Amino acid sequence: QAAAGKPVMPELDAAALQYSATLLAWGKTLFEVDKYYERQEYKDDGMARGKALHPEIVSHFNAYTKATDNFNHALEAENEKQQQQRLAEIEKSQGRKFAYWRGTTMYKAKKAAELLGENKMDVSKAQAQFKEFEQAADGLNAYAKQADAKLPMMWTMFEDQVEQFRIAAKQRLRAVRDNQPPESATGEGSSDH
Repeated sequence: QAAAGKPVMPELDAAALQYSATLLAWGKTLFEVDKYYERQEYKDDGMARGKALHPEIVSHFNAYTKATDNFNHALEAENEKQQQQRLAEIEKSQGRKFAYWRGTTMYKAKKAAELLGENKMDVSKAQAQFKEFEQAADGLNAYAKQADAKLPMMWTMFEDQVEQFRIAAKQRLRAVRDNQPPESATGEGSSDH
């Protein structure tokens, strides 16, 4: 029903429908398998039906896994598009004030964290995305120092969290770049282990 509704999001709608179809197909097979084992029918047919259902289970699982990945990518792409639109609307209506800089900093931190968290991180891509985060964070800090800046009551906590992310991200970048274990929270190198 949502896929047929407004607004139309062709890529997301198609991915969601495929996800739903593969989930239902896999679920139907799992329900059948569950009943087969619950009724202990394998004792009567020498496990013949269980063996026959196995390729179907694997096929449905593989289709579901692929559909899940496609749906997640489509959802993330739509979310990113909406975040960018929201930031553009904030900038247009309010200018580059706290809401804009906070939103931009959080958006850029999220994008950097995605790359920094990958097992096989592409260091150059992660560095480029981290640089965008730092530019946004620096813009936020510059805005906060303006005499007429309107900051929320908990600004110092937010400022500290941004700084802690900056430090942790730099540590992760250095560790992967230099093929070293990550630094401890104190900034010292790891032990001899």
